[in-house]
Amino acid sequence: MIKFISYLSAVHDQHSSVTTTPAGRFELLARITHDAFWDWDLLSGTIWWNEGFIKLFGYEEKQVPIHPDLWKNYIHPEDRDRISGSIEKAVENGEPVWQEEYRFRKADGSYADVYDRGFTVIEAGKVVRMLGSMMDVTERVKRRNEKYESEERMRLALDSAELGTWDFDIPNNLLSLDSRCKQLYGFSQNDTVFYKQLFTHTYSFDKARVDRAVSSAH
Repeated sequence: MIKFISYLSAVHDQHSSVTTTPAGRFELLARITHDAFWDWDLLSGTIWWNEGFIKLFGYEEKQVPIHPDLWKNYIHPEDRDRISGSIEKAVENGEPVWQEEYRFRKADGSYADVYDRGFTVIEAGKVVRMLGSMMDVTERVKRRNEKYESEERMRLALDSAELGTWDFDIPNNLLSLDSRCKQLYGFSQNDTVFYKQLFTHTYSFDKARVDRAVSSAH
């Protein structure tokens, strides 16, 4: 523990001069994060990136996009106009925060899904600088797409079989039926359906068994 505290003290002393200003704190944060931090100086038209850009996307230092047009060239063609227009609008309107999700080309030619967010610095009513970070969210987007595709396949299967689906909120005794299920049971689309209403549709010989099963689930 003494060694750990001593180490923290040494690190603090080493960076104390760096972290006393907002610019210094940003620089230090950019060093220790795995995200790609960027600093866009709109007056000079240049972009500074931390080492996270190289680590995330595999480019050599000479390939780092130090100008906005170079950055745009790395954006997927299908996303380029949308992202370019979005950030230009943020700058023009002086919006405090800009954020987008898009595909960004890596050094090997593949594309990473990234979440990009920037904060504007305004002087005399004009945006003169943007500070931001780019995060690789490829795996998150992949899981989201897989979930959507799975749900879509289920929906198509249910539509093909003309089946309905329902979800029973037992504590609140509330049923959620999709449109097909409501149609099958004769409810209107705007009806709020409770268990007792649906229970009346149960075959008489099955009512006791079904009621016991539902009661045991409470």
